[in-house]
Amino acid sequence: MKLKFKNSTSVLRNYRLIIAIILFHITSNLLAQTESSQNSEILVSTISELNSAITSAKPGNIIIMKDGIWKNATINLNSKANASFPIILRAQTPGKVVLCGNSTLTFSAPYLVVDGLIFKNGYIESGSVITFQSDNCRLTNTIIKDYNPANFQTAYYWVYFQGSYNRMDHC
Repeated sequence: MKLKFKNSTSVLRNYRLIIAIILFHITSNLLAQTESSQNSEILVSTISELNSAITSAKPGNIIIMKDGIWKNATINLNSKANASFPIILRAQTPGKVVLCGNSTLTFSAPYLVVDGLIFKNGYIESGSVITFQSDNCRLTNTIIKDYNPANFQTAYYWVYFQGSYNRMDHC
């Protein structure tokens, strides 16, 4: 026995529409879950916690440095990120994370963002305070103040760019 529909084309069209709507909802729910898991925040209060967070960070993570004085902190930001989900290193409160002594920051992988840090009352013997050694990175809302070596003849840079499509703004 065969069932015949008056207009089988419209039934097939409706069937396809229902399938498309179901697939859309499944896909959008999966994307929402992925985005929410990507944007997890990690609060760190010591340099060893920071280094551990940098090593284990996933694309989209936000590493938050606890407010306070960070002395002689060597930060090598080399987490694996991507254009859709950069990894962000930021101050808990903009302007309240102060790096001093001989603290430095290096961007060593693409798609990394640093936001809201202050390098103050410190110095380096050579090289640069902040170094871009990758592509597509961003430094924003950051201050370098009174960060000079004692010897006026010392060759150094506050910020050194190497790579492409790097950005420094609101600094």
